[in-house]
Amino acid sequence: MSYHNRIFLYVSLIFSFINGAIAHGKKTTIKFAIITPKGSTWSNVLHEFAKETKKQTNGNVKFKIYAGGIIGDENAVLSKISRNIVHGGGFSGVGLGTILPEIRILESPTLFQNDKEIDEIKNSFYPYFEKKFSEKNFELLGFAEAGFVYLFSKQKIATAASLKKTKMWVWKGDAVAENFLQTFNIPAIPLDVSQVYTGLATNMIDSFYAPPLAALAFQWGEKVKYMMKFQFVNSIGALLIHKKAFAKLSPTDQAIVKKLGTQYCNKIVSLTRSENAAALQSLKAKFGINFLDPSPSDIAQFKKNAIQTNSKNAGKVYPKELYNKITKNLALLRSKAK
Repeated sequence: MSYHNRIFLYVSLIFSFINGAIAHGKKTTIKFAIITPKGSTWSNVLHEFAKETKKQTNGNVKFKIYAGGIIGDENAVLSKISRNIVHGGGFSGVGLGTILPEIRILESPTLFQNDKEIDEIKNSFYPYFEKKFSEKNFELLGFAEAGFVYLFSKQKIATAASLKKTKMWVWKGDAVAENFLQTFNIPAIPLDVSQVYTGLATNMIDSFYAPPLAALAFQWGEKVKYMMKFQFVNSIGALLIHKKAFAKLSPTDQAIVKKLGTQYCNKIVSLTRSENAAALQSLKAKFGINFLDPSPSDIAQFKKNAIQTNSKNAGKVYPKELYNKITKNLALLRSKAK
């Protein structure tokens, strides 16, 4: 190697080292938005996630959490992400479905019977959904959940027939939920999440669907008298960060964020499940809500309607092949459990 080539090589190595050191030490602030209130489980755990991320990246990565919908609803958050105003957030199935419609397969009515089934399917299909979100320019940091959804109402809703007389809230723009309610012959009134409390107070709506913890956190429970004790849907969630923001992090810091994302999403799931159980009792004690058990015949009707809903969505909202794979996995899991 000539003298000049050696000099060029040494200079190149020095610049590579300096650039690598600068990149590794670059400070990045990631703005994260969620609609759940300050002090809620999601908000508290995300602040823990932010603190631990800052610590493990030696201050290179800082998360700024905007809770309580102060950035807007999930569609507003996604709009601001596209304009680089915020960089990611914690999303419900509605927000996730705006990015990747087929993720809503995890919210198919009566698909899951228990938490074990949810965990099995989420773990088995995580690589699939991670790749699909990546194709939409989002990095999936982990799955969370809001919990199993129940129906709440001001009037008695012990039967399938009684549901037809309600004025049920449906998340504005959520075609999947609208299809679900339509199949069940439940009249739906589209409103944003921020309008549900006022809608209940003014009798624009008299019913809503939600996990117990959400009914408690948003104070919707104080406006109703009854809850049907039947788990219609599991409400999913996830943490996403736009790939442009994620690409600004060094490979080392990216690995840390991914690892901690999974860790704290698992914590959200664990806390959400225990707090949903506690919220059921709080709703009864705090608001005097009566729990109503549907009859076996009504449950059979609900499951029949659910099959119709899922058949309607298969091939439209999500691929039929994906639905078949998931239901096959669930059937195998249930056969092993017997």
